[in-house]
Amino acid sequence: MEMLRQLRLVIPFQLMLLIFMIWEMILVLLFLIKLGMLGKLLIGIMLSIGVD
Repeated sequence: MEMLRQLRLVIPFQLMLLIFMIWEMILVLLFLIKLGMLGKLLIGIMLSIGVD
């Protein structure tokens, strides 16, 4: 009986951790995509300046 009570406390906590980790990964991916787009923009500007 005591084990069941502990399990009911542990499972939601692990689920929350899992959701949090997935959320962090999504945020990092979005950040990298934004950085990539910014990088492309900067490279494009530098190339156009270099061409002129």
